[in-house]
Amino acid sequence: MKHLNSITSLFFLLALFFLTSCDDDEDTRVPSIRLMTAQEFTRCVDGKGWRHVESHEIKSNGNMDKADWWSGMIGAAPVQYSFGGGEMSTYMYIDSYPINGYVSGKYTFDEGTNRLMSDGKEVFTVVSADDNFLRLIKQQGTTGDGERIYLYSVYCAMTADELSSTMKNYPYNLNTLDQDYPVMPEQERITAADFAGHAVGQAWHCAEVHETFLAYRYNSAPYTPGKSQPAVPDYEFTADSLYAITPSADGGEATRRATAYTYRANGFYVETASGDIIKIVRLTADEMVAVQPLRNTAGGDDVTVYCVYRR
Repeated sequence: MKHLNSITSLFFLLALFFLTSCDDDEDTRVPSIRLMTAQEFTRCVDGKGWRHVESHEIKSNGNMDKADWWSGMIGAAPVQYSFGGGEMSTYMYIDSYPINGYVSGKYTFDEGTNRLMSDGKEVFTVVSADDNFLRLIKQQGTTGDGERIYLYSVYCAMTADELSSTMKNYPYNLNTLDQDYPVMPEQERITAADFAGHAVGQAWHCAEVHETFLAYRYNSAPYTPGKSQPAVPDYEFTADSLYAITPSADGGEATRRATAYTYRANGFYVETASGDIIKIVRLTADEMVAVQPLRNTAGGDDVTVYCVYRR
């Protein structure tokens, strides 16, 4: 019923667009919808990227604001589109991560309403489309009072270089983000007694390591240090010393370095005398999950890694 109400509201607005008086300000009138066939639409958009030009909020009387909706907006940006082979991709910035990514999927075009659907949901309604411009109406969101916000937007066809640049600037597939970059386990409460009982007096081998991504995710691909990147050490804890056993980059004998440390139970991390931090996310008698920066002494960038240690 909620979806039906949304459709009804949109068609009410569309009816207003057709009935708007010719006496209204020409600059604020929403153009009338030009119905087209699915074949016509595909011919116009297929194989192209579409760059946002302008958007205007549609008022309840069917007119639109002169001011661009996105002008001065902080923490949000308009989406871009591309079409090809019966699929569409939407390129977007998500401030809550933050991340530039894209979603892709099959789409259908309804010839009676000009509605574009993907994954069972309405993406937008096409006002008009040709080889150079795509004009559309879409629901942007809702107000605090629950009223739907509709935008009239204009897009122009990208050049091949612009599309290539867009794909490069929005590299993350949001369809598979949780598989490509899983969320780390939640921080567990690890007391000083827990640390002393499970970690101290044990040797810990790094069984799994991944480079971190954003603040709380990690790359599902294993981290493999290059020649100029630091290796991940194994650890041994005694009551007052931490031994870091680091494998040699050339396959030689591992180095073993001892340092004093303190376990900070209020922040769940190990702090060494040299200032290194090992964040303990989870700790059991057999497994320790940690996040730690690896200092690159060769002059390259430091790396922060998510590690699973086992006894």
